[in-house]
Amino acid sequence: MINTITQGNCLDLIKTIPDNFVDLICTDPPYLINYKTNHRKDKSHDFCSEIANDAPSDVSLFEQLLPEYYRVLKDNTALYLFTSSKTIDIFKPLVEKAGFNIKNLIIWVKNNWTAGDLKNQYGQQYEIIIYANKGLC
Repeated sequence: MINTITQGNCLDLIKTIPDNFVDLICTDPPYLINYKTNHRKDKSHDFCSEIANDAPSDVSLFEQLLPEYYRVLKDNTALYLFTSSKTIDIFKPLVEKAGFNIKNLIIWVKNNWTAGDLKNQYGQQYEIIIYANKGLC
């Protein structure tokens, strides 16, 4: 099969994928942190608006999507899910509830700093990636 890129609602599109069909899922979803910036001069920029489905209390997207990830992945294959240190404790139980075995947490050091909250927090220089498997491998 030739690789293709399809644009659409992820919950609708994933249901069109057969069971045990995908070799790997690497995803960088909303981190549930209400991300937006107030530091851009151009206030019309996309980063100045909150990301859809990024509310800390709204895990419904992931409660629906993670079991579908598990369904479409072949046995003994991997899921790499990018997240934030602020919400890792939200994502880990959801990944496990979907049936995955969390194998490790990978720290991606990005060598650049975010601004932090400019009052009482250091900026972050890394992201956490949940490395999980469907199966024992």
